[in-house]
Amino acid sequence: MSLFTSISTWDELIDFLKRENPPQCFTVNYIPAKDNYDIWIGNQPYYSYEKLIELEEKDREKIRRKFDQYKKLAEQEQRNIKRALNSALHLFREYHIPEDEYSWIRSLVEKYKEKDLYKS
Repeated sequence: MSLFTSISTWDELIDFLKRENPPQCFTVNYIPAKDNYDIWIGNQPYYSYEKLIELEEKDREKIRRKFDQYKKLAEQEQRNIKRALNSALHLFREYHIPEDEYSWIRSLVEKYKEKDLYKS
């Protein structure tokens, strides 16, 4: 079993530790932004939790790399779509589509090309 709590002053922290049943593993961190002490008390060494945190950070980094990889693929696909739309516009122009139809199609294509479909 473990406990994680915050304590306001150094004296309260010492009193709290005196009331705990030894032997206990514990760690204390002063948090300047909150002007208090965070304390963790448990029945196994804190370093085992640090190892768990390290593993979570490694997993998070793997996920971040995978996300970046997929984002690059999505951006490449978006560029490919925009190139295909440009090619289609050129073909429409070559086949002498009436100007009003060509302008309408071109406005649709331009609206699409302005969008970033894969924003993160």
